[in-house]
Amino acid sequence: MTTFESFCDRRLLGKLTTVDRFIVQGHLTTLMMKDGMKRWMSSQGVLLKDFGKWAKAIGDELVAHAKTFAADAGRPYEYHARAMTAARGLGKEDYARTIAERDGITDGLVCVLSFVEPCRGFDIRGNRKTHRLEVVQRDRKCLHIYFYFIDRDFGLMHVRLQTWLPMQIQVYINGREYLARQLARKGIDFERYENALTRIDDLRAAERLAEKFIHLDWPRVLDRLARRVNPVLNRWLKQGMLGYFWSIRQCEVATDLMFRDRNDLAELMPALRDAAIRTFSADDVMRFLGRKPNGNFKGEVCTDLKTRPEGCRVKHSIGRNSIKFYDKLSVLRI
Repeated sequence: MTTFESFCDRRLLGKLTTVDRFIVQGHLTTLMMKDGMKRWMSSQGVLLKDFGKWAKAIGDELVAHAKTFAADAGRPYEYHARAMTAARGLGKEDYARTIAERDGITDGLVCVLSFVEPCRGFDIRGNRKTHRLEVVQRDRKCLHIYFYFIDRDFGLMHVRLQTWLPMQIQVYINGREYLARQLARKGIDFERYENALTRIDDLRAAERLAEKFIHLDWPRVLDRLARRVNPVLNRWLKQGMLGYFWSIRQCEVATDLMFRDRNDLAELMPALRDAAIRTFSADDVMRFLGRKPNGNFKGEVCTDLKTRPEGCRVKHSIGRNSIKFYDKLSVLRI
């Protein structure tokens, strides 16, 4: 047994691997097909020259629905000029959480927040060669609406709706929040610190419950959420529109090593930090993240160390793929 293994063997309560951050993005299949937007406009009797007016009316309908949705639930609708609620020193999720805590919300809609953010959207542009109008996609900015819910199964989550065509949608769920709710429902005792589970009485049962998360009927879950926030979709589905095509945008899978107390973990962290920074080469990181080292690689392999009052975080990354570890109270998360 290695020194690391023997050290952990004496001090570990257990370990658990689960999905943590889970972000799914939906694209309207009909509109994303070749010439799909143009054909759909034709089916709606909309001329290319009238696209801007038509798209704005759709966006206005989505905003009106969001305001009514919030009002019917007795919850706030807020527009924020900045993408983050910087004036309060909070991110969107933390801000929604403070609203839930302030108002004692434990189930259902918490709030609806809206921000102008970058997006990829449809537009009409003149073609100089053909002297005709054509449908194009371009980078732009538009209003995005965030619906924050406390769901019976998923806890605090949000649905983000783009108000400009093609009305892309994004759903954020935390797998550990799902697991905590399943444990409570099964009567399995556990302790938690923020989104980390620091102790679980029945780890085998927890592993089985965590496994269920990836086998949920996700199309049904996601389609139900889309229909709740997008009234235009409900109307278009009746007219022959194909629904959203769902794909995973981000999925973070984490293994938590649960130590008996903070001091045991704190004793180990300096050695882990130094080994991660000094031992692993760029070639090691590339191979682990599925890239074969060769002279044609044009990207960057990054190793980043951040220290915080509660501990440290080491992250190896290539583009948007990464592996990291950090300590949170008595949990080492990898």
